[in-house]
Amino acid sequence: MSGREKLTVLLCSGALFVLGVAALGWEPGRARTGTLAAVFAALAAIAVRQTIRVAHGNGTKERKRR
Repeated sequence: MSGREKLTVLLCSGALFVLGVAALGWEPGRARTGTLAAVFAALAAIAVRQTIRVAHGNGTKERKRR
């Protein structure tokens, strides 16, 4: 995974987290609930994608452990 891809994932995750925290301060309602659900789903999707990428070795040869 290149540095640019790592930075993109980090910035997206951070922005989603900040949006979720901001939504907690909103008045309870559909907008707040929908935003929190979308943020949770997006963060979960990023976590699953990263887990799968690591498990498959990102299409590269695995390093030999010494």
